Amino acid sequence: LLFHNLTTWAATSNVRTYGQNEGEAVRFIEDTVNDADIAILDQHLEYGGEANILGTDLVAELVARRFEGLICMRSANVADEDVRAYKTAGAHCVFGKDILMKDMVRQMKQDYLQRSFMTTPASVHLADSLSSEALQYVASSSLDTADNIAVLEC
Repeated sequence: LLFHNLTTWAATSNVRTYGQNEGEAVRFIEDTVNDADIAILDQHLEYGGEANILGTDLVAELVARRFEGLICMRSANVADEDVRAYKTAGAHCVFGKDILMKDMVRQMKQDYLQRSFMTTPASVHLADSLSSEALQYVASSSLDTADNIAVLEC
């Protein structure tokens, strides 16, 4: 369902999903660092028994590996302390699982564009000069510049 909604609302066909087993978390990190523009992770990845992985640990790994794309957490746990933990780990944006997918994608587009502006030295001044309305207009187009979205969820 998440795959379908992302391909529909983000207007991209390159969404890769991971999470069938704990081994996919390692592949998610490798593939994301090497080829993704946006990473979306769940906080609690439970595979039964002792095999549980925290999304914040994986976010910290992406940051340590110098992933330059947008890192998003998508979790049912979005209390203030949870959001602080996600951001402290390195997540750029946080979405509750109760948010409408089209709203999540709209905000993700805006966050991605702002991050892209901020990580391009010549664009920092341009980002400062754009109004929020201009950013929202640009964000309403497809994620053409973010061709690769990697999603890790159970």
